[in-house]
This record gives sequence, C-alpha cells and structure tokens, in this order.
Amino acid sequence: MQDVERMSTTGEGGNMQKPSWFSNNLTLGNVITLITMLCAGIYGYGKLENRVENVDRNQSRVEMLSNEKFAAITRTVEAIPNLAYRITAQEEALKQTNARLDASLQTLSQRIAEMNQLLGSVDTKIAVLTQRLEMQTPTGRRASIVPGP
Repeated sequence: MQDVERMSTTGEGGNMQKPSWFSNNLTLGNVITLITMLCAGIYGYGKLENRVENVDRNQSRVEMLSNEKFAAITRTVEAIPNLAYRITAQEEALKQTNARLDASLQTLSQRIAEMNQLLGSVDTKIAVLTQRLEMQTPTGRRASIVPGP
C-alpha cells in the first residue's frame, strides 16, 4: 500500500515519483544499445524489402505461367469442335478403306476359288494322261523319260 501512495500524485500535474530502476543519465551502454537496435531495424527493413521484391518477381512469373496455361487450355477448348469433325472424317476414311479392302478380299477369294478349280482340272487332266500313257506302254507301266537298259 505504501508503494501505491508513493507513486500517487499530489494533485493534477503534480510530480510523480520515478521507479528506482529508471535513470535520466545517458550512458555508453544506452548509446550502444540504441545504435544496435537502429542497425537491426535498418537490416530488418532491408531484408523485408528484398523479400517483397522476391514476392513481386515470383508473382509476376506465376501470373505469366498461369496466363500461358490458360491460353493453352483455351486453344484446346476451341479445338474440340474441330476435333470432333476430324474424328468423323477419319472414321469415314476408315470405312472407305475397309470397303475397298473387303472388295479386294472378295476378289482375291474368287480368284483363289477359280485357281483351286483350275488346279483340280489340271490334276484330273494329269491323271488321265498318266493313265493313257500306262495303257500305251507294253509293260503297262509308266514310260520313263530316261532311256533304260
């Protein structure tokens, strides 16, 4: 209670008592502390300015990249109707190619069937000729092309 009474004022604008740890003297320690604090504040402000510049630089780089990506997405979205048209055109081209291949395969199948018929006919003719030759030889055996003994 005495501390409170000691710090109280005697009237308006009266003298207040100073705490025991406070002194009005300017000492070398106070000057060094003040200079250190001032240097730390200047250094901190410089670092803060550097960081702000880096943030601004990074922000502009990010904006540029996002604008490029947005432009690429826009081009892709704009190309979607063209893509559908190109897909339809490719499908039609594939259908035409398949139709031509089917026609070619049909023709080839017919030709192979004709060749099989011709081969069957040739095989039959060879068998008939062989039979006739056997009938014309005196031994009843096939005649040899190579002259025998």
